Amino acid sequence: MIRILFADESQHITSNVMKRLEREDGIALCGTARDGEFAFQEAIRLKPDVAVIDASLPGMDGLQTTELLSQHLPYTGIILTSLDSENDAYRQAMYVGAREFLQKPYRGDDLIAAVRRVFEFEQKRQTISQSSSALHDAQAQGAAQTKNGALITVLSGQGGSGKSLIATNLAIDLKRLTNDRVILLDLSLQFGDIGALLNLPSQRTIVDLATNDAVTDMESIEQAIVKGPEGIDVLLAPLSPEQADYVTTSHLRVLIENLRQEYPYLVADTASYLSEVTLDAIEMSDFRVVVFDPSLTGTKNAHLFMQVLNVLNVDPETVTLVMNYRETGPGLDQAGIEGFLHMSPHVVIPYDGVNVSKSQVTSTPITMLAPASPTAAAIKGLGQRLTGEEEAVLEAAKQDTVKKKQRRFFGFAK
Repeated sequence: MIRILFADESQHITSNVMKRLEREDGIALCGTARDGEFAFQEAIRLKPDVAVIDASLPGMDGLQTTELLSQHLPYTGIILTSLDSENDAYRQAMYVGAREFLQKPYRGDDLIAAVRRVFEFEQKRQTISQSSSALHDAQAQGAAQTKNGALITVLSGQGGSGKSLIATNLAIDLKRLTNDRVILLDLSLQFGDIGALLNLPSQRTIVDLATNDAVTDMESIEQAIVKGPEGIDVLLAPLSPEQADYVTTSHLRVLIENLRQEYPYLVADTASYLSEVTLDAIEMSDFRVVVFDPSLTGTKNAHLFMQVLNVLNVDPETVTLVMNYRETGPGLDQAGIEGFLHMSPHVVIPYDGVNVSKSQVTSTPITMLAPASPTAAAIKGLGQRLTGEEEAVLEAAKQDTVKKKQRRFFGFAK
């Protein structure tokens, strides 16, 4: 029996839904609410299988209620309803933890179908979560694996910072600099952009490995990987936002442990918020690249992100701060940025609107489209820093300067 909590301010809508549910086998209404606070209290008390929440609830609105429910009742599937246009509301619904969105007015049959889909999804997710925990425990009890490959996680505290573009081009530059195997992981599981940026096919993704408990099987992993430009390998994010919950942190840890044995370099793009997956990626990483733009909000978010890394006891030596000039608009000057962050960016990527736009339109990484551009040069410098080649380049330049001075001293140069 699927137990439903229905929350809507309209008594008329609630009454119609109650009548429709009475005619449906296998579904029962366990509670109703007309405001957000009461809906949350009833959900905690009743622990329904599915909660149908209207976005415009009085008091604590439906989005806030949904976010709280998703945190406190992770296996209660939530359907958010709203009068707003579907595209805008759908994205909001997914961000706060809803599994489905229904635009008002909706038919009773549509609601029943959505309830059954969400219930089946949650049942499967719970089974997968239990299975993945057992999988991780078994892995931990087995012979310890030697960590080989370096995980480089690209992070940002804001959307639109250029994080995914930098992660993509960094992976390509690492391949060029080292001629080693490199894999790019799209860990922005709800709204990953790597597939679109590289125009890659996405028949199989990371979710296929999670749902089949195949994160330990390299043959299955290789089947899910697609070939990217310059010979890099890519593991794409799920095809739809709701599939993100199939991928647990247990899956992620075991997957990365196995990929480290095959790839000297793993580059992970992440979501622009601190999800459980992102926090685990930060913990597992060998290097963390924090991307921000020089706007006031971008700098503020970078400061907050650096504070989070400090709280997580991340070694500052493993963090590279990258300032990306993604537009020519007003922003803080260098002194203002350094004063706010109490440090200077390690890498500065200059504004290059023409080449960045061409790169996005043609799905061609800028390091391939315009390898001589300042942007490509800056990202290459980031790669050199992470591989240790930056020190070698600086040392070579220093030695070259010494030789030139010696030649001038002995009269060998004009």
